[in-house]
This record gives sequence, structure tokens and C-alpha cells, in this order.
Amino acid sequence: MTNQRFNFDESRLKRGQKEAAALLVEYDFSPKDERKTKQEIADLIGLSRKQLYIWESSDENFIAYKNYVAAKYTDSHLPAVYAQLIK
Repeated sequence: MTNQRFNFDESRLKRGQKEAAALLVEYDFSPKDERKTKQEIADLIGLSRKQLYIWESSDENFIAYKNYVAAKYTDSHLPAVYAQLIK
């Protein structure tokens, strides 16, 4: 599946990238004292921290997919997001 808005091709995602994206979005939105470390996330997926970093920093398809996951997350929490923006 290709997503035009976020410009990713789901069929090109590597093994573990969907799970990694979900965990990294959770990391981004969690309070610092409650989130897993990026090493723990890499361990859960079964890859090195370096490989996770490469996906996050230079894999354009993964970055676009992660942005899509983040948008879905924020869409599902839109009232709370708007409340925080107003504050």
C-alpha cells in the first residue's frame, strides 16, 4: 500500500519497522520518566541501536511511515492535543 499524504510505501517496510514506528511514536509522546530507552526499543524488535538510528535518521520510507503513525495517534487524541495547544 502506498500512502500519498505521507509518501511512504508500506510494501517497502523492512521486518520490524512497523513495530519500531509504533514504539518510537509512543516514546515521543510519553513522559520522559515513563518511556523505554531507544536501546530497549531496539532490543524488543531484535536489532541494534545503530540500526534503529539509521532507520530514524536516513530511511525516508520509514520516516514517512513513522510520521503517518504519529498522525494517527494524534488524530485519536485530538481533543487532548488541542487542549494542550490552547494552554
